[in-house]
Amino acid sequence: MATVKKDIFKKVGVSERKTLFREMAKTRDILTIKGEAEEPFHLISIQVEKDEFLMCHHTADSKNQVMPQTVVANFTHENDRYFCRTDLTFNLNWAIIKLDVDLFKLQRRASARIEIPEEINAEFILKQLGPSKYDVLCKVKDVSTGGIKAELPIGAPTLKIGDKVQGTLRFGNRRPFDFEMEARFVQKIATGEVIEEQTSVPFLPSNQVQIVGFQFLKMDSVIESRMLTILMDIQREIYVKTVKKR
Repeated sequence: MATVKKDIFKKVGVSERKTLFREMAKTRDILTIKGEAEEPFHLISIQVEKDEFLMCHHTADSKNQVMPQTVVANFTHENDRYFCRTDLTFNLNWAIIKLDVDLFKLQRRASARIEIPEEINAEFILKQLGPSKYDVLCKVKDVSTGGIKAELPIGAPTLKIGDKVQGTLRFGNRRPFDFEMEARFVQKIATGEVIEEQTSVPFLPSNQVQIVGFQFLKMDSVIESRMLTILMDIQREIYVKTVKKR
């Protein structure tokens, strides 16, 4: 079974995690919280209680949050991005985040990516190439913070490096993303072998599939945060399935 080739998220040790949360409380770091609501909200870290809880103040977009919930929290400290899945509760004017959980640091390497095993449903629907409209379902082979590698099926339009496409990226039952992407790597494969490039052919023949590396275009901070949350979920899902298989 395929596993994570290079971890996008590196687990933070317990001692380092405790020190980190103490420091971020001193510097009043802002946490971005993705909970049950569709849109994320923000909290201000204020103080740590017994290395077990992070006491936070509300911001304008979190004042309506009053129900206990499981959330994904992410924050930046000294130019590093951190993520964790944890429990959020509320008491009087405090928003309280449980700290005795696994904390992960984002590995900012261009090559860091997650290979997607067959057991995980990850798809890219190609909808537009230039002025032409399509509805082509493509299998996502791997995903990173900057793009995806996808397999275009038999009969799909041929692509070349530099082509810009639009489509929808979907991971399981999670809400899909609409993306504009640019082809940065193109490879045609027949019966498992790489064959010569044939850019003059508008569609793949019956004995070829196409592997294309796409780079995301026009990413904003909200989409980036959602994408990183999904990547963390996928990495955890792969890890759990790998452990069970062993």
